[in-house]
Amino acid sequence: ATSPVRITLAGVGISSLFLALTLAVLATSRLFAFASLTFIGGSLFGRGWDDVNAAWPFAVAGLGLSWLMAQPLNILILGDDVAAELGLKVERTRWAGLALAAVLGGTAVKVAGLVGFVGLVIPHVARFLVGQDYRQVLPASALVGAAFIMACDIVARNVIAPAEVPMGVVSAAVGVPFFLYLLRRAR
Repeated sequence: ATSPVRITLAGVGISSLFLALTLAVLATSRLFAFASLTFIGGSLFGRGWDDVNAAWPFAVAGLGLSWLMAQPLNILILGDDVAAELGLKVERTRWAGLALAAVLGGTAVKVAGLVGFVGLVIPHVARFLVGQDYRQVLPASALVGAAFIMACDIVARNVIAPAEVPMGVVSAAVGVPFFLYLLRRAR
């Protein structure tokens, strides 16, 4: 049987492989290297109101739709069989949740670049803070995630000032130990 932990590990491995290939291509090409490396490493450098204006409609729509998805997600926690018996269309709910996560994740990546471990760490922290109810977990994840990104950006800008460490390095410094903790706890 394929467990969520194995799927997560496979995803991390595949992601790492493609990141290494991307970095190899960028290392051999000077064209767009700075912008690409800034995107891959994650950064709020150079971001302004134009970026906020481009992102907010997707963020607001995604957060609104996530509020509507909260109750079906709460039912889904009970298991597929129970959820189906309660009238939930399990597959449709999973696909809708995946599409919603893609829109919200894509919006965040558009603004901040690739910042690893946020999607893994922050929902767990939010659940710890507010409990299991998705009506609280989803907005708490948005707020805690925004605060985490801002904190990572502040550390990234100041740890070796005047140079800047990629924000993804800072988030990985928090995310990797947390990820290992989750793997250990899942055993």
